Amino acid sequence: MLLASVTHELRTPLNCIIPMIAAALEEDGVPSHIKDNFLKPSINSARLLLNLVNDILDYSRFKRSKLRLNFDDFDAFDKLSEIVRLFEFQCQHKGLQLQFEYSSQVPRMMYGDKAVSYTHLRAHETGRNLVCRLLLEKKK
Repeated sequence: MLLASVTHELRTPLNCIIPMIAAALEEDGVPSHIKDNFLKPSINSARLLLNLVNDILDYSRFKRSKLRLNFDDFDAFDKLSEIVRLFEFQCQHKGLQLQFEYSSQVPRMMYGDKAVSYTHLRAHETGRNLVCRLLLEKKK
């Protein structure tokens, strides 16, 4: 119960931050390099954190047998592209070039649960971990 309470407390500020960043992204007066290098990675990170918080809530619901699964199609290419965008600025800052190649043999559209987002978030987490390791290796 404590876990569910804490995650609900985390969702409130995230649900405020995400629309504020989205609004800044839509502003014409914000330079594109600020949008691309700061705002887009920030909103992607905030959304990722919100997804993780939601997964914790889902786990809590699962433990109480209150979880409902909602399967839907998702675009795997878009999910992996988000990972690349998350790390582009860090890679540029370290003098690295991050390249993303998507094989035509891998289906672009996949099917998974949106509420318990293990299917597409697991791909997101794996890609994120790989890029983080590469960035850490470059640091040494």
